[in-house]
Amino acid sequence: MLTLRCTKKLMKYLDTGPTSQPPHLTTTLGDWYANLFRYDQVDIAMCVNQKTRYAIPVPLYDCPNAHSLYVLLTRRIRKTVLRLGFTDTVANQIDQEYTGYLVAPTSDRSVIGTMNDLIDLCEYMIDDECNSARAFDFNTAWLKFEDELNQTPHKPLGGDNSRKRILELLQGMG
Repeated sequence: MLTLRCTKKLMKYLDTGPTSQPPHLTTTLGDWYANLFRYDQVDIAMCVNQKTRYAIPVPLYDCPNAHSLYVLLTRRIRKTVLRLGFTDTVANQIDQEYTGYLVAPTSDRSVIGTMNDLIDLCEYMIDDECNSARAFDFNTAWLKFEDELNQTPHKPLGGDNSRKRILELLQGMG
């Protein structure tokens, strides 16, 4: 089961609250943290994995509730696992682990700090892309942003980047 640890701001946007006190769940990737930010007129959830600090920005087009965010995030997680070169078997294992979800409050200040830094970096990258491109398309830019965000070294990871950490974690699966 996926534990989606949302900030109060995102919970309000999704018109939801904590589902319940989450039990201690053991999934390969662990919990995901999410915060809301807006760029221009696009609402975006910055989703960050607690164990690896891997970031997935999720545009919230037609995302009226927590279930919609869960569906969008799990699809993006699957695509990420496959883009990183892992097999369908590994992606299917992650899918199985994340069948169902709970909404919970954030609890790790270090992840919140990383998430806020990544939001700042994402806003900068969007500004840079908008200033350099004649026709900026959010839909095609998200994968580029995801790749760039996850090459950034993080102090809580001892200077490693989140791409390296997620690769190490998933290699143990197959």
